Amino acid sequence: DANHRANRAVQQERAPDRRLIRQHRALAKFDAVVDTQTLSMTQNIPRALENIKPWLQPGGIFISVPVLETARHARAYIRCLEKAGFKLQSFEFIQYSDCGSRGAYPVFTASLEGKSIRLKLEKEYEKMWQHLNPGAL
Repeated sequence: DANHRANRAVQQERAPDRRLIRQHRALAKFDAVVDTQTLSMTQNIPRALENIKPWLQPGGIFISVPVLETARHARAYIRCLEKAGFKLQSFEFIQYSDCGSRGAYPVFTASLEGKSIRLKLEKEYEKMWQHLNPGAL
């Protein structure tokens, strides 16, 4: 009935990560899968990452642009990637400007093959902060 459908829609809206972590059969494989600010908002990042893996063809890459404001959060995100079997291939920032406010999001590129790079995340975040806030101490 209409009440049941409306209630179900509200439940899905309150828990959007269910759609992310539900396993679907991969009908095709891709050379790249891109996440922009979605996985960092889900409650079960490792499970969502496990469900992304079947969609990647051998040698494919996963590019993620999460909302992570600190090096500590970025390190936890990298641990999730590694736990799911991904190897970090590169790390950089993409800058943005929103109503005069400047910021940057981290960009992680990972693969299921190869070796992981090692980062000094605190230094990377500090360099970006100084770039965005010149003259600040």
